[in-house]
Amino acid sequence: MAAGPQRNQLLAKATQHLQLQQWEKAERVLRKAARQSPRDVEILQRLGGVQRRMGQPRKAIETLDRALLLAADNPVLVAEYAEAQMDLGRTGEALDRLGRSIDTNPSEPALRVARSRIRMGIGDLHGACEDCQTASDLKPDDLDLLARLVDATIARAYVPMPTGPAERLVALQPFNARNHARLGTIHRLNSNLDDATGCYERSLELQPGNSDAVSGMAEILESRGDTEAAASLLTPHVHSTNAPFQILTAWMRCQMRLEHWDEAVRTARAWLHASPRTPRQSAVINHRIGSACDRAGRAGEAFDAWTRGNAPYSNAWNPDEHTRLTDSIIESFSADVMGRRPRSDRADPRPVFIMGMFRSGTTLLEQIISMHPDVHAAGERTEMLEIAGGLRSATGSDQDYPLCIHESTVEVLDAAADEYLAGLCDGAGDAAVITDKLPLNFLNIGLISMILPGSRIIHCNRDPLDTCLSCYGNSFSSRMSFTANLEHLGRAYTDYARIMDHWRTVDIVPMHELDYESLARNPEHEIGRVLEFLGLPWNDACMEFHRSTRIAQTLSQDQVRQPMYTRSIGRSRAYWSQMEPVRRLLGDLVPSDPGH
Repeated sequence: MAAGPQRNQLLAKATQHLQLQQWEKAERVLRKAARQSPRDVEILQRLGGVQRRMGQPRKAIETLDRALLLAADNPVLVAEYAEAQMDLGRTGEALDRLGRSIDTNPSEPALRVARSRIRMGIGDLHGACEDCQTASDLKPDDLDLLARLVDATIARAYVPMPTGPAERLVALQPFNARNHARLGTIHRLNSNLDDATGCYERSLELQPGNSDAVSGMAEILESRGDTEAAASLLTPHVHSTNAPFQILTAWMRCQMRLEHWDEAVRTARAWLHASPRTPRQSAVINHRIGSACDRAGRAGEAFDAWTRGNAPYSNAWNPDEHTRLTDSIIESFSADVMGRRPRSDRADPRPVFIMGMFRSGTTLLEQIISMHPDVHAAGERTEMLEIAGGLRSATGSDQDYPLCIHESTVEVLDAAADEYLAGLCDGAGDAAVITDKLPLNFLNIGLISMILPGSRIIHCNRDPLDTCLSCYGNSFSSRMSFTANLEHLGRAYTDYARIMDHWRTVDIVPMHELDYESLARNPEHEIGRVLEFLGLPWNDACMEFHRSTRIAQTLSQDQVRQPMYTRSIGRSRAYWSQMEPVRRLLGDLVPSDPGH
């Protein structure tokens, strides 16, 4: 083994190279140290880390394997090894290894951080946020962990977002430009655009050109309708293959609005080919390339780009498991159960659930009615999903949801209603209607009817094949990965249609059915019917929904910035042959004539 002074000198020299990102020089030094100290775990761990950063994950795994033979439970080694597996595309193996290590060392933040990075990379934003929250709770004074939590919260995009963690970062590190940009982004996503602008301006004072602040300022300009100014702000930063991801995505959004399809595609393709990108980044950019090609009338190129974007998640969904869940919900909330089970005494009429399959017009409807002065749009709330997940514990049942609904009592349902209303009504003021626009709540209509018997539902329908194409052509998180596989997409849609048919036959809260096509073709009539259902008077502002500066937190954010249009009706017919797997599964739900 190398003498202590010589070892320390080599490590110090390697550290200097690492600080300058001189990876090859650092590797040479660490290889020399490893030859002299072949059983030194720290040297092997650093060498493996450098090899990862040099784009040599196989070599990294070989090096880290040697280290793990010496220290199998070392959390830093396990984390580095898992990320090298991720680099090789072995995501499942990486997550399994980290999961086992976390079970063994639940109080080790490094393992949670490593898993959060992998989850973030594959688009499991909710899981990444949970890991960051746990890591920060384990070491509350660690500001790096707090910053990771804020970044994961922003990426997950559940609104309203808490500002406290980002405000704490700013207070403790007031000269850190990125912290001000983080707080600005949270304000922006919460639709507090003036506060956001102030934070971004402070960030740019501290660090001119900060990419988070530049992209955030551009997003504000775009949301206020000044697309040209947004594009001008971004252009100096984007024409480089090293452009930050958030800069490129904001710029592509502007180019789509300006109808500069070819330039958007050309720049994005160059960025993808310049260096390895994470699965999530590749998915988002390929989907945007596909959308640009679609708008340019190049259907073949568009579908190929969407397929590349979906590739990382195409086998992540379990369609059999989802069908079993659908069957269980239908059985647990049968006509007999819905007729005799107790319901909550909380008859608050304010909650209105907007739901339907993804890409069916839910965001458009939310934006329209949010313009009414008596409506507060609360975004996509997760409380109902959380209530369903906690119902087994609340009822004391030995069965999971939905089977445990048979053991619910008025007291349990009242407590669930109080929990839901506390979150929904926060910040709603004296609004007569408060909307919850989580599309997946179509699974929870029975539960909603039991917990909130005074609530109402608006169900958004759209042409099934148009809906499925739009799902396939947009980058959803890995948790909704049925959208990435045409077979899985067809099965998920048929399960959705089946459960909606069931809800129409049982005793649920009032439900209004809205067809996207009717809304697009005759908006004033359909909006009037919706307002009548909600007991609200007509308001002309609802026809001006596209002028709102409210930030829509979904993939439809650009559509709701435009006046009503009909070009999406029948859009899937240009992809008739490519959508054959979906058509086969949907059967009678789609027309047989591709020109329909």
